[in-house]
Amino acid sequence: MKQICVYLCVTMLVLLAVGKTNATPILDQTNPSPGSASGAEVRASLIQAQTFRVGISGQLTGVELYTGLSLDNPVEGLIIEIRTTESGLPTNNRLTSVTLPPEKVGRWSNDLTLVDLTQAELFVDPGDLLAIVLSSASTLPRYYNWWGNIGDLYGSGAGYESSDGGLTWVEKEQGNFDMHFWTYVNTGVTAPIPEPATLLLLGSGLLGFVGLKKHRNS
Repeated sequence: MKQICVYLCVTMLVLLAVGKTNATPILDQTNPSPGSASGAEVRASLIQAQTFRVGISGQLTGVELYTGLSLDNPVEGLIIEIRTTESGLPTNNRLTSVTLPPEKVGRWSNDLTLVDLTQAELFVDPGDLLAIVLSSASTLPRYYNWWGNIGDLYGSGAGYESSDGGLTWVEKEQGNFDMHFWTYVNTGVTAPIPEPATLLLLGSGLLGFVGLKKHRNS
């Protein structure tokens, strides 16, 4: 019986160990502001997006954005989404979504908007092309700004704009405009164990239990 308990305990420890955090998030992709910047309005009829290509494997734990607010502060929140892409364009497949109230949205280059994505458990791999998408129900004269620059400063993605709720996207400045952003990945987090592997481990534990029981009875 002691051997059986040890075997099952080891199996459970293996399962519990998967997905543990062993490191702090590190900066992966970024397009920092060179100084002056141009604002892209985010409001009810105007959605802004920036695509980026993942550089390291791990859990996408957060993004930082260089944002601002109109003089008439918005009342509605700012919605930040991570979406998949197709043919380089954002899709309507939302991997995660966070809504921040106006008071949580940064206003200046030294007051960035911090978006915590930890709870989404979003795991990424090098080469994944994803999109950061910003939207809001705010209407003029109230809106948010997402600051960026002309000059294709970020070479692994592009800025996009949609005026029809994300059905169609247009490259900003003919693909020569990028938003300012920072993405963070925790390389010490392992993706949750796939269901077949979980069943295999549990099954091996049960087989071990049956095998030891038969051995004792023989």
